[in-house]
Parts: sequence; structure tokens; C-alpha cells
Amino acid sequence: AQSGTNVLTFVNHPIVKLKVIKQSDDGNVANIPFTVKDGDEVIWEGVTEDNGELLIEDLLTLGKTYTVIETVPENYVSEKRVQKFTAKIGLNVLTFVNHPVVKLKVVKQSDDGNVANIPFKVKDGDAVIWEGVTEENGELLIENLLTLGKTYTVIEIVPENYVSEKQEQTFVAELGTNVLTFVNHPLKGSLKLIKYESGTQKPLKDAGFRLFDSEKTQIAEKYTDANGEILFDGLYAGVEYFYQEFQAPDGYELDDTMYSFSLNKENLDIEIACENTIKEGTIRIRKINEKGQPMSGVRFLLEFSVNDGRTWLPIGHRSSDAPVTVGCCINDDVVEGVIQTGADGWAEFAGLAIDNQLCSIRYRLTEVKTRNGCELLASPIFDGHLTAARTEREFTAVNHSAFQLPMTGGAGFTGLGIGFSLSMLASVLLLLFLPKKREKEN
Repeated sequence: AQSGTNVLTFVNHPIVKLKVIKQSDDGNVANIPFTVKDGDEVIWEGVTEDNGELLIEDLLTLGKTYTVIETVPENYVSEKRVQKFTAKIGLNVLTFVNHPVVKLKVVKQSDDGNVANIPFKVKDGDAVIWEGVTEENGELLIENLLTLGKTYTVIEIVPENYVSEKQEQTFVAELGTNVLTFVNHPLKGSLKLIKYESGTQKPLKDAGFRLFDSEKTQIAEKYTDANGEILFDGLYAGVEYFYQEFQAPDGYELDDTMYSFSLNKENLDIEIACENTIKEGTIRIRKINEKGQPMSGVRFLLEFSVNDGRTWLPIGHRSSDAPVTVGCCINDDVVEGVIQTGADGWAEFAGLAIDNQLCSIRYRLTEVKTRNGCELLASPIFDGHLTAARTEREFTAVNHSAFQLPMTGGAGFTGLGIGFSLSMLASVLLLLFLPKKREKEN
């Protein structure tokens, strides 16, 4: 102390500090970058300590406004990443809260590209917490629902006629986007066509079939094998297909109807029996006399042989609505292979089986009874086959009057011999000429 007035001056400086506190649901708070700006000027940059805090001293001016910006880590979202404050005396505290981002992405795959609108469920334990369907690209994304570290179950509602490699998958939610892939395979099966002769179980080979898709676009073409079978495989269940015969076996009628079918889960491999009817043929005979007039009541026998003439059997009868049968015709008036001409001189054997894949049929047509006073034709009128190229045969036969031997006189016998010879020659010429002419016209 001195005499007089002793003066002491005390100067204080306000302490202005900034403390940033970093919080996160998963405890990830260390080394989080922050920036402090004075207007547009960056005046400080640094990261949080292990405890999630950072302290800035001897930098701030009381009453001034500053901006603090967090650089939010990837796969996190901040409640408020930019905060402003006006510096006050003492410790200024700002708290930044982060939440880890946990997403679920489901990727749907299928061999046939059917990935849109596939239903899925997400379960937390036994509780269903989400339901939805895939987008057009086969994906779905679930955000703001899952908790980091928690276990969830994802279940696909597999579409009908498909099988999933893994319909149900369980995962523990990790930070960021959790990706689960579900792969489906469409159910596939086959169509077996078995070709038979109508009314029998005899298989037919070389029947041609085409397979079409739901748009009736051809996708396959095959022929039946020696067992009469065709197999179209690799067909999708639940899809409508069509099949159609385009080539019948030799000697059979073509069934070109387009038939539809589809496979399903319970019936993936189907068999369909198909039948072909033997093509029908006709043999007609017209009987006339020397004057070209029709002769009624003349009987003709039609026989058939399936061993090239070693044995012959008479043609029988079948109903017109019954399958074509070897050795039968549809004429109601046939008796043991015999039909007689009507008033117009015609006799007809209709509905005859022609040569086919399973059988070669030889026919023989013979006159067995004629009118009184007429010569009976000694040789068969026809001995041959009906084929797919020629299903009809038509003939004209001429009868001549029979000559009686005189009771006495050598001269009459000689005259008879000359007349008889000329008559027979004319008959033979007519028999040879008229059938050929008729066949050519037909």
C-alpha cells in the first residue's frame, strides 16, 4: 500500500466453448466428422472422440452466430445434421442424433421371367409386420421398418404351377440394405400322343403332329415312332397348348382338328390316345347286254385277301357308323360277299378298307350268276388293290347270249363254231376295252 489512492484493475474475458455430443442408436459415435462455419467461412473441422464428443475452445466470439454441420456416415440418417447457434458465455452444447439405416431388398427371379406382383410377407417372430408384392422388375424395398440386429423371416407366396428353391428365408438385420434373393422355377411336364388305328389298339407310325403355344404359334413338329408315340416335353404347367395332326399315316383319314390341353401341378405328364380311321374305298360294276342295256339280277362276288391271294374270303357287312374294317362293306344287301345288280345294272361295294400301313388288301371281283340265256364271265373282272391314290374302281361288263348246239347236222355245228368264236372274241374285246376306258375317265 502506498500513500494516496491505490488502484487495481481486473480484466475478465468471457469463456465461450462449444461441446458437440454425438448419439446413435447403435452406439456408432466415434470419428464422426463435423465442420464449424462463421457465415460462409469454415473456421474449424474435426471428428468426435471415442465417447462421441468434441470440445472447441478459444475460437468462438460471444454473441456471434455459428453453423455446425455433421458429415453423416453412410447408411445412417441424422435427425438434424445442420444446426445454428449464437455463442453464449460458458459452454454451448449441441446434440446430434443419428439412426442407422436398415433396409430389406427382395429380388425375385424366375426361369420364365414371371417376377412381377409376387406376394411376400415379413414376420417378426410370429407377427406379420409387412405384406406386399414385387414391382415389375421383380424387386421390393422395405425401409424404416426393421431394427438393426433383429431377426426377421421373409416368406414368399409361391404362384400356382411354380416351385421355389427356398420359399422362406430368415436373416438378422444388418446396417444398410439387406438383400434376399428368391428363385422360382415353373413346373414343367410333357404330352405323350399315342396313335392307334380306330377301333383297335394297333399303333400307327409316321403320323405327323405339330405343337402350338397359347397364341397358336407353332413351337414343335414330330412324327409317331414304331410304337405310335410322340413325346413333347419341357412344357410349362398352367399354359394352354394346342396340338394338331398334319399328316396321317399312309392309308388313313387325316384328323386335322386343333385340340387344346394344359398341364397342372397334379397332372404334369399326360397321355392322349388318338385314332385314325382307315380310308374308305368303293368298287362298282355295271352290267349291260350286247345292246348296251342294263341287266338287273346279275350277281357279283367280292372277295379279299390279306396274304396276296394265297387265301380268299368273301366280303362281309358292317354298319356305316362303325369303324372301317378290313373285309367288310356297308351295303346292307351283301350276302356272303355277293351283291346283285339293280334295275340300272349297277352293283356297288362301298366302305371298303384300302391298303394301309398295317395291311395290304387284295380284292377279287367275279361274276357268279347271270341272266338265263347269257354267258357267265369266266375270269375275274378285277383283281387288285384300292390305295390312297386310287380309292375307287369302276367297271362295265358285257353279257352275251349263250348258243345252243343243234341236235343233228354237221354243217350246223361248224356254223355254230364260227359264230361262237366271233361272239367270244367280241366279248373279250369289250371286257378289255370298256373297263380301261372307264378307269381312264374316272
